[in-house]
Amino acid sequence: MRKCQGKAGAFWLRAKIVPFLAILIMLFGATATTLAIVESAKAVTIPYSSLGYPWASAVCATPDPSTGKCDSVAPIDYDNWGYKVCPSNDMNCMAKVLNGYGVYDKWNYYLRNCTSFVAWKLWSLGVDPKYFKNLGDGGSWYTNAKNYGLVSVGTTPKVGAAAVAPGHDHVAYVSAINNDGTITIQEYNHDEKGDGDTWTGLPSNRGFTEYVYFASKMTNPSITPASISFNGALNVFTVGGDNQVYQTYWNGSSWSGFSSIGGSFVSNPAVIINVGALNIFERGPDNQIYTEYNGGNGWSGWSSSLGRHQMKGNPAVIHYGSEMDVFALDTNNVPYKATWNSTIDWGSGWTSMGNFMASSPAAIQYGSEMDVFYRGGDNNIYKNTWNGSSWGGFGSLGSPNGTTITGNPSVLSYTAEGEYDIYVNTTSGHIYKRMWNGSWTGWADMGGGFVGNPYAMQYGSDMSLFARGTNNQIYHRYWSYSGQFWSGWGSLGGNLASDPFALQYGSSELDVFATGTDGKTDHDTFTPTNGWGGFSAL
Repeated sequence: MRKCQGKAGAFWLRAKIVPFLAILIMLFGATATTLAIVESAKAVTIPYSSLGYPWASAVCATPDPSTGKCDSVAPIDYDNWGYKVCPSNDMNCMAKVLNGYGVYDKWNYYLRNCTSFVAWKLWSLGVDPKYFKNLGDGGSWYTNAKNYGLVSVGTTPKVGAAAVAPGHDHVAYVSAINNDGTITIQEYNHDEKGDGDTWTGLPSNRGFTEYVYFASKMTNPSITPASISFNGALNVFTVGGDNQVYQTYWNGSSWSGFSSIGGSFVSNPAVIINVGALNIFERGPDNQIYTEYNGGNGWSGWSSSLGRHQMKGNPAVIHYGSEMDVFALDTNNVPYKATWNSTIDWGSGWTSMGNFMASSPAAIQYGSEMDVFYRGGDNNIYKNTWNGSSWGGFGSLGSPNGTTITGNPSVLSYTAEGEYDIYVNTTSGHIYKRMWNGSWTGWADMGGGFVGNPYAMQYGSDMSLFARGTNNQIYHRYWSYSGQFWSGWGSLGGNLASDPFALQYGSSELDVFATGTDGKTDHDTFTPTNGWGGFSAL
């Protein structure tokens, strides 16, 4: 695997061609042709950021003798970065050694190059490495992907695609499609210094003409926002294109606008109110779970106070009595739990719950017991129950006949009728439900045409179920407590790329959130008076 070879790309062209054009302009005047490669006034570059990339600290392995840095322009190759000792998250680094430095990432791309960053970004979104390994230099990704036939390719930019500039030997990750025809990308080594940046502009201004589409291969293709009511305000959290957590809130009359609370994360946020403080949990690119809280006087700062253990997927957090319990699946597919209480804080940190699972957890308090659910390695649903003094061990709840469960379960403790309900999606695109109310029902088919994970919640005394359709619209149906019937599915519209998240705000408002295909956080509101208002970006 070679690297971006960026010195043959955009910056070399600027260094050699732009001065020549300036002479032509002085001699002959500006024309549309001579100005064609000048970037649009719409183009915006947000300068250096790690973007969550875990090997941003790799040091220069082949410095330019004249500067001592990895920052030279073509044709001399001085842009190699590496480690004398492989970091724990890249034990493959010594597969390629230069001057005693290991310079490869775990997929055999050169560290701090465009290819390595895009490979890591795709991996962090759950893409199997078989789809992005062996794609060669940045400018070759489209051609090689097309030849291998494992993923689709095209000439139209889409969120989740690798944007390829074949003339510049460069590849970047498309994080947003904007209404004015511009795209937002994340990239590394465009500056020939191994740095990351976020850029917004017309694709043609960077030479992006080819795209490799990975969105369909992502097990968690877009961040699902989380929302919670705190001190009377409706708070919404998501992870931005720069991997920082962003927050906005509705104060009863207007939205505050998104502001960063920092960090670098790759999972869906999990939020809860504990002892008068708003707590948020996230998984970092190093696969550690981090937390931060705000008691009304500002954010505390991110910490790994739950303990150091490598996790995957999305954490889940619930209250059980006066304690706070966080669940996660580790990188060996073993469920773990960490418990907070006011006496011991996080105590001994993460403890194993045993067994082998394949999904992110769902957890509820049901009466006096605490229950955690996973999809197992055999694609059955498994449950473990804490009875107040001990865990009972994981037991199988099976799966629907004739299809296979996919993704993560959604579980609701439906207090209006003293039951809990498990919802899953399947390979058939049909959502199934199983209920416990003192005895188990079988798996019931709730209808098909859905992708991703469903979301169930209680609205008043009714039960609401949300799911994303194959047309990227959000669909909703509900169980009427007063009428004792299920409604049919109804579309709420939208053009969404993530799973939905919903909650009741105040006495009668129902809010649903999802990430749009343009990378923005979209929101729809239901009230008994006005019905659904339609999705719009926050």
